[in-house]
Amino acid sequence: MANRPSDTNPRTHSAAVLQIAEQLRAEGRELMADTLGQYVALVDEYVGKRAEQLRYDKAPNMPMYVDSGVWDRAVARAAAEGKSIAAVIDDGYTELLAGRWTPLKPERAAPGTAGAKATKNTRVAVDRAKKVTAYVAANAERIDWKPSPAQVAVAWLGVYAPPEGNATA
Repeated sequence: MANRPSDTNPRTHSAAVLQIAEQLRAEGRELMADTLGQYVALVDEYVGKRAEQLRYDKAPNMPMYVDSGVWDRAVARAAAEGKSIAAVIDDGYTELLAGRWTPLKPERAAPGTAGAKATKNTRVAVDRAKKVTAYVAANAERIDWKPSPAQVAVAWLGVYAPPEGNATA
């Protein structure tokens, strides 16, 4: 394979194959040109899906069971600040990892007194979630509980978007 391109990007190869297809079309070899075009479309579709999967692998979905009012206030404030919820949660992770904030263990509400809760989802970088898990494990005695990255996120959202009259962040 002496003529193998040094660029290993499949999209570069797709462009080269499409050039060959155009040459074949110019020579009147329509069937072969169309076949190459279909092949390139399949490769590009696969490459796109694989890139998306890799992105999800680096920032997988993180479900959180959160008070609906807290979530709605956090979404509204984040939008007003031009941020995503993932960025807000990452800010909370930064505060925790820097030792400037400690998530409080949630208190159980008396039956029938808690606000509506729902499972909400966002994407959080795997490396950040692992750092939070390691930090919590190393500081569990001081924190007084072992919250998961999702529980840390929910606690931070409560600080970031508290009920009206309880501004803390």
